[in-house]
Order: sequence, then structure tokens, then C-alpha cells
Amino acid sequence: MEEPGLEEVGNETGQRESRQADFNLGSIIYMSTQSDPAPDPMMARAANGNLRWPQPHPDALAVLNDPRLEGMTDALPGFPPTRRDLVPAELPSGESRYLRLEMSYETNPGRNAGWPNRPERHWANGKGLGFDEMLERPRVEDSSKSPKRLFHFWEYASLHVASPDVIDLLTRFAPGCFVTLAIDWVYSDGQGLDGYVFVDFIKLHYAYDYWRSEVQVTMREGKKHASLGLKRALRDDIPPDLPIFRDASYRSDVLVSRPLAEELAALCSREMGFENVHTSWRVDLPRKRAPRNLKARLKQAQPVADDPSMSIGRRVALRVVPLVQRGSFDEAEALLLAWLKSLPPSPFHVIADLQVTTPAQECAKFFDEFVARAKHEHPVKAVCAELNGFTVNTDLWFCDALAFSYHGGTDNLDWLGDFTSGHDEHLAITGLEPLQAVYAQHKNSSPDERAKHSDADILAGTLVIVKFQRLLQQALPLMRTLKCPLFASAHDDNEFVAEIRPERD
Repeated sequence: MEEPGLEEVGNETGQRESRQADFNLGSIIYMSTQSDPAPDPMMARAANGNLRWPQPHPDALAVLNDPRLEGMTDALPGFPPTRRDLVPAELPSGESRYLRLEMSYETNPGRNAGWPNRPERHWANGKGLGFDEMLERPRVEDSSKSPKRLFHFWEYASLHVASPDVIDLLTRFAPGCFVTLAIDWVYSDGQGLDGYVFVDFIKLHYAYDYWRSEVQVTMREGKKHASLGLKRALRDDIPPDLPIFRDASYRSDVLVSRPLAEELAALCSREMGFENVHTSWRVDLPRKRAPRNLKARLKQAQPVADDPSMSIGRRVALRVVPLVQRGSFDEAEALLLAWLKSLPPSPFHVIADLQVTTPAQECAKFFDEFVARAKHEHPVKAVCAELNGFTVNTDLWFCDALAFSYHGGTDNLDWLGDFTSGHDEHLAITGLEPLQAVYAQHKNSSPDERAKHSDADILAGTLVIVKFQRLLQQALPLMRTLKCPLFASAHDDNEFVAEIRPERD
């Protein structure tokens, strides 16, 4: 099949029938010397003309004939596939003329968001294919409170969300390189984003020079498969007037010209970052002042009504998460127990009769001693109590203490992953041992059995977190050394992070 050049994929129009495929456009594309028969090109294109099936550049196949790969054989059964790395004599260096768009490590605006009407064929939208099969206006429900400082550009569900200001910028710098789709993004306090859209970058071009890049080659079932390494060189035939595009094979890779990247960074440096293609290292761009009179706004949104027909996960996000964020742990626990008791009996129902028995005085002493020790190392501006991964670590349930030398604000709590010091000891969480035994047995149950009790599993797990946070709320008035904000959640669970405040009368 011919490689889709820039003009070819950008100008062909017309509605074409699509066929469903079990693949991920965002994954690394593996190339083989024996390719499978290609589907009918007319059947495998989006309405904008772009191929639904990413095709490798001929160089990506030719590199598999490199003499250094001679003699490769399949690994013995049970061993990892045989692999050889092809490294050019001279690797690319210096600044790449295009930068790769990446999510920022500083924040993730969509971490608590759910997309209840996400289309079943979601793979057929975005990644250069546009939104032709998005038949219903997307509604994203965020269990967080609306941020005081709005975000402008971030990645969500393999798509990008953009403010009106980013769209204005792209319209000036890259007309014809993107398409948009209006969305509803609603927060738990009834506020919504005004004028925000999904944006897809639809210009495709082969970005990478395989002969001058690191290439990793593996042998599986008698075939060689190649993928690019971290150090990559750009092709010389990228049109100089192309400000933003996707690699035609690695569709997740969005390449941005430096002038456009600097303009975007002025709006979205918290949410998105840029990498040097040659090294995959983050690039610090010159700081530009954001435009005045930005268009990004909040608006009053249509509230979401709790409906028993919804999935239990969505109901928890709509009703329980806001209670946790307000510190209403008693109310959250009562609601969760009511939902649990309405389900058919399951082993997880045992939590309805359990309470945390770790004394509040012991909890207060644990955190006071930790803060006193941490203050000798650095100023302590915030502390986080983290419950261990209790659903898989069933021998002992405990919490760790983490200290932070800065407070990153409450609009977004991703900074809680950047702690400055931790405690060498743990605080055991006792009283829930019968539920620990249920989780231990549940790990070894059949998929059908796990699916049968999935709703009860979700509710019981949420109750564990809420009961833990309630213990901290009871212990907080007894703490003498800890005078800074205290946050609490479970390991690898960002949805239920809560700031622990004194119980309201």
C-alpha cells in the first residue's frame, strides 16, 4: 500500500463506510517483513481521508533487512522474545526543530472525570480520524469542584480538551490542521466549562527517520518486529509550513513547531509539556505572558440527577465523592451502607458490621511524632495519610505518613505525589480483618464470581477509605504537633483524596 502523503490524507473527502477493528491507534506500530493482507483502502479511511489503519513507512520495513539482525531466532518457551537494538553510528543531538506534545507531570485536570456517554466505537474517533462517528454530544462529569484557575489544554481519554483561547491560537497558527467537537464538562458543584471542545489534529506525516534513530527489533513466531527507541531523528521531508501534525504511524505522537509550542506553553504550561524528539527530555520553553482578557469561563451547568439505573461507580462519583471532599464522612458512610444493603447478599456485606478500632489517640500520636521528626529535615507545609493498597495487600492494612515542603493548593491535588519525606513506620488499621479475609479469598476467585459481586466490591472498598478518613477526622483535634493541612486517601486512588478538617457540629 502506498504511504499516505500529506496532500493525500488532507484533501480526500466524502463519507466512507468503516469497519470495526480490534486495535489501538495510540499503541506503538510493529512492522514485519511479512505483513498481513491490507483491507480495502476505501473501506479503511475516515471521512477526512486519513487511513484508519496506520501503515509503516517503507524505511521501517527496510531496516529489518539490516545485516546486524542476521541469525535472530525465537526465544525458548517461557523466555522473553529475542531482541536486538539497532543504534546508528551518530545519534541525533541538539534541539529538534519539532517538539513532541506530552502531558505535564504537574497536574492532570481530568483525573476525576467520567464520560458516561462515551461511544462504544470510541477507537474510531480522534488520533487523526476526526469525530465523524461521535453521534452524541460528549458529556464529561467531573467529581472535583470547579477550579479557581481554569485549565486550557489537556489530554483526556486519548483525546485533547481545549479552551476557546487555545482554539483561537490554533486557528491563527495552524488553520486546517485540526477539527473540534463541542462538549459539556460538568463539575460536582454545578459549574461547567463554557465553550470548551475536544480537538483532534488531523494532518498526518511520517515524522521519524528510521535509519538515524534507535530501533528495537524483537523476534516472535519467526517474524521480526521493529519499534522506535527513545532517541529519534526527524525526517528531512517534513513540510516547513506544517505547524502541528501527527506521525502517520505513531498516531499518539503530536509534533509541534517551536513557535507554536511557545505560544501554547503561555496558556497551558501546567497541563501540557513538550519533549525534545532527539532525546525524549522535557524542554523548558521561554516564558511568554498569557494574553489578557481570556475567553475561558465557567457557566452554570445542568446538574446530574442520581438515578438507580446508573452504574454504581457513576453513582459513587456523583453522590459520594462530593461528600468526601466536604469532609462529610458520616453522611458518605451512611449512603454507601444503604446502597450496599440494597444489593443481593455477598461476602463484602460483612463491612456493614465492622468499625475501625485503631484508637484515635494512637493515630494522633503517630502523626505528631512524624511531623516532629520531619520538621528537622525541612519545613512541613502539608501532610498526607495514605492507606496502603488494601484490596491486594490483605495481610495487613495500614497507613503511611508523607510530608511536603510546600502546599500545592486544592484546585488540583496531583502535587501530593511529590512528597519530601516519609515515615519509616506504619500505623496499623485494625477492626476490618473479616473484610481483609474476603479480599484475600476474592483474589483467587473466578472471573464470573468477581463480576457477580463487582458492585458490592466497589461499595465495600469505598467504605474502607471513608472509615479510614473518619478515623483521621476523629484524631485531628488530638494532634498537637501537626498544625498544617492533612490530606488522606488510598494508594493509587486519586478520586477519594480529601482534606481532613474538624468535624462540623
